[in-house]
Amino acid sequence: MAHESFEYAYLVQAPVDHVFAYLADPEHYARLSPLISEVRNIQRGINPLGQPFFEYDSVEALHFANLIPYNNPIHVKTTMIEVNRQIVAHVDTRLSVKLDFTFDLEAENGGTRVRERIDFHMPRLVQSYVVTQAKQVQQARIRIFKARLETVAT
Repeated sequence: MAHESFEYAYLVQAPVDHVFAYLADPEHYARLSPLISEVRNIQRGINPLGQPFFEYDSVEALHFANLIPYNNPIHVKTTMIEVNRQIVAHVDTRLSVKLDFTFDLEAENGGTRVRERIDFHMPRLVQSYVVTQAKQVQQARIRIFKARLETVAT
């Protein structure tokens, strides 16, 4: 298995509590990524540390080599580690790709500085595709996320 990670920081012109609340609602994840059109089977709970979490199933609409379509079932578990500070999401796919997303939030000039780290574990055969796709999706997701939050905040 190969491992790779990358991090990106960006500013959202919305208060930190709005950003946290948005990320803490699984209904907002549909179409937040251009590959995800719906979330289903949402379950909520509290882990042994007293942290709220939610889980859901979804499907990523992938295209290998921009030609071969593949609907990749995924299972996501998102934990609110610290209110208004950190959210962590773990993603399992049927393709033996595992991703961990960490969102660290910090108030900055009336907005929110988001530091997003993505850690991948995947078969070497798909490493280049997975990382390239994730970077493209992350940039699109950030644009969508900012548009949704900054429109609401104004």
